[in-house]
Amino acid sequence: MPNLDALLTARSIAIVGASNREGSFGWHVVRQLLDFGYTGDIIPINPTSSEIQGITAFASCSAVGRPIDCAAICVGDDRLEAALTDVIATGIPAAIIFGTAVGTASTGGPLADWITAQARDAGLALQGPNCMGHYSFANRQFLTGYPYHREPGAGAIGFITHSGSLFSAIVKNNRGLNFNFAISPGQERVLTAADYLAWMLEQSSTRVVALVLETVRDPDRFQAALAEANRRAIPVVLLKIGRSEHGAAMAMSHTGAIAGDQAVIEAVAARYNVVLVRTIEELLDTLELFASGRQWGDGDLAAVADSGGERTLMVDLAADRNLPWAALTAATVQVLASTLDEGLAAVNPVDLWGTGHDWQRIYRTCLTALLADETVGALSFGIDFNNGSRLNPDYAAIATETFQATTRPFAVVSNVAAGIDPDWAARLRSAGVPVLQGTETGLAAFAHLRTWSRRQSSIETWQSGSPAVEPGDLEPLDYLDRPLDEWLSVYYLQAEGLLTSPYARQASNKTELIKKANSVGYPVALKSLKPGLVHKSEAGGVALNIPDYRALHQEYEYMSRALGPQVMVCEMVDTSRGTELILGSRNDPQFGPLVTLGMGGIWVEIMRDLITFLAPVSPDEVLARLPELRGYPRLLGARGVEPVDLPKLARVVAHFSQIAHARRDEVATMEINPLLAAGDQFTMLDALIIPAGAVLPSPE
Repeated sequence: MPNLDALLTARSIAIVGASNREGSFGWHVVRQLLDFGYTGDIIPINPTSSEIQGITAFASCSAVGRPIDCAAICVGDDRLEAALTDVIATGIPAAIIFGTAVGTASTGGPLADWITAQARDAGLALQGPNCMGHYSFANRQFLTGYPYHREPGAGAIGFITHSGSLFSAIVKNNRGLNFNFAISPGQERVLTAADYLAWMLEQSSTRVVALVLETVRDPDRFQAALAEANRRAIPVVLLKIGRSEHGAAMAMSHTGAIAGDQAVIEAVAARYNVVLVRTIEELLDTLELFASGRQWGDGDLAAVADSGGERTLMVDLAADRNLPWAALTAATVQVLASTLDEGLAAVNPVDLWGTGHDWQRIYRTCLTALLADETVGALSFGIDFNNGSRLNPDYAAIATETFQATTRPFAVVSNVAAGIDPDWAARLRSAGVPVLQGTETGLAAFAHLRTWSRRQSSIETWQSGSPAVEPGDLEPLDYLDRPLDEWLSVYYLQAEGLLTSPYARQASNKTELIKKANSVGYPVALKSLKPGLVHKSEAGGVALNIPDYRALHQEYEYMSRALGPQVMVCEMVDTSRGTELILGSRNDPQFGPLVTLGMGGIWVEIMRDLITFLAPVSPDEVLARLPELRGYPRLLGARGVEPVDLPKLARVVAHFSQIAHARRDEVATMEINPLLAAGDQFTMLDALIIPAGAVLPSPE
């Protein structure tokens, strides 16, 4: 493992390209270290100057003659080779390259590739190239050429971002959100976000880590770091930016078409209890609430407000987040009813503002009652702290008293982010009170904290996966150059010991078909077995509920003309009292096999009601995540359908995931759609396997 201590908590730093020219990049890097109180040894490197900004300079790193922990290389791409060669020859263990590293090396290859090879061979802990640098607030090590314009305060939030603009904007925020380390990884030619994350987790000051990532370049190391975060109970909050299109191999199956890159990230997040956010403001509110260090125990959310309209908005937005309100005890309701002004309802969330008479006592009494209620797990103080409001001093005192009186999660939530008085927000934060800026993002932060806290106790079981399943004694599939038809797909999945399927027979001509249909028994289903045909319904390759041989003859005439003579005839299955599901897998190039479960049938790509898991998945994780499906009530027996045996369904998914994992090198995609679930019976009504070696059409 490269020496990140030397990079991020350096005792001595050589500034290669340090300059006296005010405003230059090399000038700013030196200036940042001086201005913000870096206490280590600053060593300017400049071949034409003996002194830089009052500090003795050297012509090269090798000329310094004393230990150097880190080299900050601030020169242009045309001088990078010479600079890095000097750094490595001097034996410096860590370096940072700010330049883009575009161009050709002296060896004739790309400069960036040369840098990578040299750094890796030397065991150099290299940040960049093409990065913004880093802030290490614990020792005031600001290695960046971009000026910092707020009072630096060491906090408990680690921050890693692929976005240079967000690196500056978030670290320099004006809401008082403080960090211990903030890192811009750049091109990640040696060190990756996973390395920085693993290192941050070892720092005693880290309470939560924020990630803004475009991609994950080291999936194995990344997952290992996330597992370590779980072990240490340090939340990781991720904003994933950027999506990519899938090629023909993914579009050939329903699973590939609907389980895209976002599904991959959601599967990783679920496995390792990562908090996923969608916007920058949601990220900031979530970080502020998590950084207070309070976990959500038993109970649900309670909230107070001074507006009936804002109270109603809270209810609407909490419903969007599936954030439940605490069902207050009778004793709490009695206190509220006897305390609130006439006309105000004793319900949660609570509108506390009535006539304004003796309102401070009303607030304190009601808040005390809510905190004493065992059904309350967290409390939102939904007050705006408007600019210039005469109520702000009392509101702040009550909020601070309430925060200090409880160990439960508590935050002020300003419903109008642009309306909050910054001075009062700063006073609250200086007292340790989180101030969340927006009803939607504030409630999202509470929802994230509740989910993270609830899952933390079971996450170790989720990560353990299922007991290993050996693949069946079947010939490998990767030699095949086209998708398997339904007959062979079902055969392979059954041979792996998975599920049952309707009785079916193959036929290749009319006479054979009628004979096979008689053995199956009417009514029957007729399906094409045309080689390479994967979307049979769309191509007219499926006919259902055929009542007799005359109708079968007619359907076969049409189907064989359009799709060829090879067909299968199957018994009809009554699906009216069961639930049609889709169960599929696909190989992700970074994270390996992914398994998707959802509401299936012909509308699967329109409904997109799915959950995706990393394979192999444990039955415990499947059971815990089933309620994420919008169609979950149907699995419980809604609208008269037969309830599904959920533990058995979880075991089926886990078994399927083991097959996908065991055959990951030979199978690109496996899919059962529909999978009919009724009680403890699970039946494959259609299946598709695409071997890894299948030749597929190019995407349009």
